[in-house]
Amino acid sequence: MPLRVATDLRLEVPGFDPFPQRDLGWHVYSMSRPLIELVVRRQVQRYANVTLRERCRVRNLVVSPDREAVAGSAERTVTGEARRYPLIWWSMPPGAAV
Repeated sequence: MPLRVATDLRLEVPGFDPFPQRDLGWHVYSMSRPLIELVVRRQVQRYANVTLRERCRVRNLVVSPDREAVAGSAERTVTGEARRYPLIWWSMPPGAAV
């Protein structure tokens, strides 16, 4: 969504009178949170090694022993069920422990 700076957007700082509205000729673009989430979801779905699970909330990321990467996630479903999922990376050799 295109916005005109200082005309469509209003900046108010405590202790200062509101800045006057003037058309500065600057245009910026803005996205709503649902739109940002949709765009990010679509980009992430392109990765073959990423699985998106519906109606789950990640509560924790499990780190690898060397603390260099994420090795899994701890999740809670909408029903309150706790789950833990290991992540399997394409670069890991067969039989490697997670």
